[in-house]
Amino acid sequence: MIGTCYDKVITKYKGGITMEKRMRRIAMLMAAMMAAGLLAGCGAGQGDSAQSTSGNQTGQEGSTGEIPLDGTWPAETIKIGVEVYDTTEQSCIAYQEYFDYLSEYYNLEFMVSESIQSPEDELDFAGACQSAGCVAYIGGYNASMDTIVQTVTDYGMYYWGAERGLDEQFADNEYYLGGFRALGSDGTETGEGGDYLLGYELAYSLAEQGCKHVVYCNGGAGFGIPMFVDRQNGFFAGIEAAKAAGMEIQFDPEKDIVDGWPGTDTFTAAQSTVLSADYDGIACSFSGMEIWVQPIADQGKSDTVKLAGVGSLSDATGALIESGQIASLIYECEEIVFGNAIPMIINAVNGHGDLVKGQEGYCDLGVARWNIKTYEEFASVNEKHEAGEYYVTAEDMKQFFPEFNKDASKESFLSFYSGLTLEHVTK
Repeated sequence: MIGTCYDKVITKYKGGITMEKRMRRIAMLMAAMMAAGLLAGCGAGQGDSAQSTSGNQTGQEGSTGEIPLDGTWPAETIKIGVEVYDTTEQSCIAYQEYFDYLSEYYNLEFMVSESIQSPEDELDFAGACQSAGCVAYIGGYNASMDTIVQTVTDYGMYYWGAERGLDEQFADNEYYLGGFRALGSDGTETGEGGDYLLGYELAYSLAEQGCKHVVYCNGGAGFGIPMFVDRQNGFFAGIEAAKAAGMEIQFDPEKDIVDGWPGTDTFTAAQSTVLSADYDGIACSFSGMEIWVQPIADQGKSDTVKLAGVGSLSDATGALIESGQIASLIYECEEIVFGNAIPMIINAVNGHGDLVKGQEGYCDLGVARWNIKTYEEFASVNEKHEAGEYYVTAEDMKQFFPEFNKDASKESFLSFYSGLTLEHVTK
């Protein structure tokens, strides 16, 4: 797996954002204060509820008091361990930046792992979190399935994770919170898991773009890591569905798979083989499309080979979508897919576990991964982040806490996050 050997953990403290971002937020806060003053002078506040940046109600009509969002609430610092599978992966970096942003408004502290390369690494990190005083753990990656969940909860830390197959097993565990379940880009439910759907969409998108012979980079599927096994099975199904729909696409699971991770000798050798063959579509089950761009260009194939994969928003990916080289970018919007862990954890730590677990004993939150296929979609989604804003702001998050909103409920929490689809944010 990409990254250095696991020999330490990185602790990210409050105030980890750049000075540029800090000054931008201060400017935004001053502008908001000025606007609030103008509204007050014009007779505002006569029963109108405040609006979030995403157009949803913040729930302040049910406010139970004026608590400043200045990083001092809750009174006791909530320290959270964050497990990532690759510290250099852009989506992991993006949601760490979002957590840093939230720590400016809520009393939060984060301890982030090095790249997790084995179940042993994972369990070592959990132990380090417990020793460091973490009260909660975000499993953005799961290498040992129920073992890590049992270990974390035995330590007395709340566990939020991306693996839904463990919900029923741990429903009676007070420290198990549940997590997110990926929906389709349009917010629809699927009969298979979110990672299966991700692989399916990669395959189908390449076929839609006219690719005739494709290769699949399967990441950790060969190591039996569940999320990558599911993505690979979904890719196989997407190929078959495209064929059933009359699309001409060739893929042989025995020959057309690149195993493992970039940076290894076997991957490098396989990459050379792919570039010298007749493939016109390459799918990556991980955020690694960029490793193909220059080699493809060196072969003079930038106009004939398309890419599909998991990725983040950047000038580079935007240019590749605009040129048509990226056929599908599966984007996990950090504040939606991973950011929902924060209100769950805050409520649980503050004694409001019922708002997270409900009668089921866990949260099963459906959120949409966004399959971005056009530059117009990319530009529309990226505009807010480029302006230093988020689709779920610290202010938006207040509505989920009884301390701010007496009408806070699990149902409104689920509805808010599941409603943030690609269509919703680009209309």
